[in-house]
Amino acid sequence: MEYICVSGHIDNMINEAVKKLDKCSFIMYSADDRRFKEISERLYEALPDCKMIGTTGIMLTHNASMAEGISAIGFSEDEVEVYVGALREASTCPVKYLPDLTQKVHMIDKKYQDSICINFSTNNEEKIVSTMKISLDGSKVRLLGGTAGNTRDGEAKKVACNG
Repeated sequence: MEYICVSGHIDNMINEAVKKLDKCSFIMYSADDRRFKEISERLYEALPDCKMIGTTGIMLTHNASMAEGISAIGFSEDEVEVYVGALREASTCPVKYLPDLTQKVHMIDKKYQDSICINFSTNNEEKIVSTMKISLDGSKVRLLGGTAGNTRDGEAKKVACNG
């Protein structure tokens, strides 16, 4: 497991993150809303074989919080087995994406006793949870996650899946 929390110029942040997380097969991160899109795209561009999920919000470190930068935790494939995907159209028709989620839940549920489904969303938590519950019911997989943090400029909240 690797962990990084950096702020500053975006080139330096990406270089430091890539150096620390280059052996990871899965990265979960939080980045500031102002640069989230660029951070997400550049991180995935630098590590295209790594599965990633990210969200906007305030980053927490060992003893402080940060409003600018990137905070990430990465795992190697020896530590975790990961499947990623997006439950799109959360406000209108998220159930349309259930077959993919259900397939991934069944694959994991057959192999492992201790599994979680991590969800980052931008809104519509009730629809997302009730939709995901359909795929997760009857499995040992538990749901964990949250809604992207508010942005300072009133911009839309953001989440990313593989860039």
